[in-house]
Amino acid sequence: SLKPPRCAVYFNAMGEALPQGAEPALIAELLSSQLTSTVLWEQTVRTMLREGVEEFVVCGPATSSHLPDAMAKISTDAARRTSSCCA
Repeated sequence: SLKPPRCAVYFNAMGEALPQGAEPALIAELLSSQLTSTVLWEQTVRTMLREGVEEFVVCGPATSSHLPDAMAKISTDAARRTSSCCA
């Protein structure tokens, strides 16, 4: 079963963060919309930058990710702060 998040969770389907402690039922609903909705990638990243997010992590091989290039189109500073958690 889902538990309330311990930190803000950003959803590309809405381009905003779900706050810490949000109801698990809302998380399930948003996860479903993540699979069927248009991705609001740029809006999500801009929201994250505006709210002070300082680090971006690619969950997958950095060599096969387009995330750094996509980030550079939004913010060169954010692109420099993008790293990979996997080899």
